[in-house]
Amino acid sequence: MTWSVHQSLTFFPYETAPLDSIHRHEISIGFVNHNHWIKVYLEGQHPMPPVDERWLRCATITASDWLTPYQDRIRQFRYEAGVADPYDNDPIFIE
Repeated sequence: MTWSVHQSLTFFPYETAPLDSIHRHEISIGFVNHNHWIKVYLEGQHPMPPVDERWLRCATITASDWLTPYQDRIRQFRYEAGVADPYDNDPIFIE
């Protein structure tokens, strides 16, 4: 996951099937001061930013199963970010 004032996104593997939940490891980085990245430590079932549109377009069918266990957390992020419809799964596009 990447976090910034301008755009926060979640990325999953493009080709591999999801791992069992006990083997998953989330990595979060935040862009600060407009010039560098830092590791961000998140706890529990924190909200997750939307998935990058390129992943939705390019991931294999096998890899697309990564999204399923995280959908509620992505909806929570959209809700807390003030998205009108947190159940709207439209991707966020990067210019």
